[in-house]
Amino acid sequence: MKKWAFAICCVLGLCFLLTGCGENTTINTNGELIYNGNSATLVGDYIYFGNGFSNDFTSTSDLTESDYNAAATVAYLTRLNRNIEQESKDYSPKNSQSVSSEVTAYANGFKFALGNDIYYTAPNKNRDSAGGYYFGNTTIYKSNLSAGNNGDKTLILNTEAAVSKIEALQYNGRFYIVLLAGNNLIRIDLSNNCSVSTLVSEVTSISIPKTYQKDIIGSSKDWNGQIFFTKAKNQNLSGNNMFKISIEGGEAFPVNAYGNGTYNFVGRENYYINGKLKDEVFYTVNSITYKFDANNDFSSTSDKFFEGEITNVSKVLTSQGNFLGYVFLNSSNKMGFISNYVGVKNGPIKFMDSDSEVSGYKVLAINGSQVLLLTSTKIYSADISQVLLGGSNEVKLYNIVTMEDIYDDNILYALDDKYVYYYAKLKAITSEEDSEDSDETEEPEEDLNYYLYRSSLGGSGEDNYELLGLTEIQSRRTK
Repeated sequence: MKKWAFAICCVLGLCFLLTGCGENTTINTNGELIYNGNSATLVGDYIYFGNGFSNDFTSTSDLTESDYNAAATVAYLTRLNRNIEQESKDYSPKNSQSVSSEVTAYANGFKFALGNDIYYTAPNKNRDSAGGYYFGNTTIYKSNLSAGNNGDKTLILNTEAAVSKIEALQYNGRFYIVLLAGNNLIRIDLSNNCSVSTLVSEVTSISIPKTYQKDIIGSSKDWNGQIFFTKAKNQNLSGNNMFKISIEGGEAFPVNAYGNGTYNFVGRENYYINGKLKDEVFYTVNSITYKFDANNDFSSTSDKFFEGEITNVSKVLTSQGNFLGYVFLNSSNKMGFISNYVGVKNGPIKFMDSDSEVSGYKVLAINGSQVLLLTSTKIYSADISQVLLGGSNEVKLYNIVTMEDIYDDNILYALDDKYVYYYAKLKAITSEEDSEDSDETEEPEEDLNYYLYRSSLGGSGEDNYELLGLTEIQSRRTK
């Protein structure tokens, strides 16, 4: 029966989430949704990732099919056994196996595994009437988790506009991809042959939970199934209105949010506290940030959360899951906090590297009370629990790794319980042996692409890295 189901899937290209619809050796043994971040997905013994970030495909304007094909020789979807075989940390490992030939390592990449398939985004290769390409739009594919099956690739959706928000969610035992493409709120029902529906049009912003990550403390699959969104008022009025709609479809209902102006969603956090599910939505209007519990009936107005406009609101928990408060990015793009404890003065957090405050960072991830920060050359970690408990707002940073050039234009990372995964340019190898063997008349090989690296969360310094991507420099590949 399983073989018959497998044959049907292959012939019709259906998206049934059956363990029998895949290779004979099941990789995702629990058939669960696995998401580690947008750069890599870790399933069983394998790491799935976009091999490298093409330096020639960093923008989408005026690019051609040749540009896409050239980028695909670097940015294809590959997999690597976690038991890595490599000559040293500076050499590409052996036995990297291609899964899909599409460009999957790029600024708007998104990927996760479900059942025995991996779902991933790539630039849209459709053309407009003038012959140009819609590379700024998105195509969503799925492929079998086994390697070498590019022909098994299934195209699920070509969006007609750029994607500004995308998550993979579970509700009532079903799995979905939810995205905002231009002004269309789109739902892909992965439990129903990957059927695509536009839930609402003329949408200006949405609020949905983050994709569940099992290695993130407090990350939860559970939520109330309500998608919040805004739509512009009619042409004679400024601002917008807030609504909600079930992920299962049906009628949209207005939300009694506080304020009268332009609502902008800045965060959504679903987590358990004292056995009760919290599902809090954050938004700004008229330079003030409010929050409300998505589980209530909106009979009361929202709570004022912060006097000012902020972004990227995230919960902070202890390692045991106890709620400490929230952090966010303020108008200066620095992290601020609001403690859950009475008497703690809220304010900004100063991250210190030795005696110097670090600025211009981006937040890679928040795991419990551990914060991962990114600059163009370093990845830091810090424990901010004492700040929210009333301690000093100066926090010492722990330098996980220093690289020559880390990709930081967009947040591209993944995380498990041991490593952080990120894209960086190749580190130069310098040694006495290299100097003796080098040909002074020969031009040095150069590869300006960004490749996937990983660094141990428990390590530190300039040597705490391993190259995972397959570089174009033949001499940097493990024989």
